[in-house]
Amino acid sequence: MAYRRSNFYKNPKIYTVTSKNDQEIKISPKFIKIGIILIIVILLGWFLFFSNYFKIKTIEISGTLNPEVKNSIDGFYGKNILTFRPGKIETDLAERQSSIQSLEIRRGLPNILKVQVNVRTPVIGWKTQDKIYYIDQDGIIFELTDTSSVKNIETIPIVEDTKNIPIVQGTPIVTEEFVDFIKDFISRLDEEQKIKLKSIKIVETTFQIESETDQGFRIILSTTGSLDNQMKALQKVLETKRQDIKEYVDLRIEGRVYYK
Repeated sequence: MAYRRSNFYKNPKIYTVTSKNDQEIKISPKFIKIGIILIIVILLGWFLFFSNYFKIKTIEISGTLNPEVKNSIDGFYGKNILTFRPGKIETDLAERQSSIQSLEIRRGLPNILKVQVNVRTPVIGWKTQDKIYYIDQDGIIFELTDTSSVKNIETIPIVEDTKNIPIVQGTPIVTEEFVDFIKDFISRLDEEQKIKLKSIKIVETTFQIESETDQGFRIILSTTGSLDNQMKALQKVLETKRQDIKEYVDLRIEGRVYYK
């Protein structure tokens, strides 16, 4: 037994134990895929929202703008076109210039803004407090920024408000019916009677107008009455009493004509 023990120690068996830290680390393919996707998303997000590629570099404006609105639009340079939302901005800009009927902003990728400005067309002029404004077909009063784009602006009839009614630009000051009445009256007076107007005045309210003719007398009309009936009455009195008319013809009361 002593020999066997001695032989045992002379030929010992060596056993090794693998440490946990030496174990092979395996990464799941799914985790790798998620990581790659995440990196791509981050790079794409940076490219879309933080790179210079989508920053507004060109602004094309079609139409006439006042300096205030133009300066505001110039402030869009450098903004990201993908996050730029025109909706409320269009409304805000249009309210800053009374002559704007509509303003539309369109985005063109990658970095262009196109601004379309539609300006109100003046139909009649409105003189108040020694200043002339303009009124469009809808009766909205406004101030023109540039008259060069409007044809024959010198021929637009001017209505003088002798009462100096307070105005708020960009809002209706008269009705569409009033605008039509003025236009039709001027046209028919010229065509039917060969009479031209030197001025049109509102003395009390817009319900009546007083116009000075190139014939040396004034014509007083009701803007709420029938223009057709008033024009027929004017024709009749001119045919029969023209030599007696020195100062005015009053057509406001239907069925009656007063003259002096």
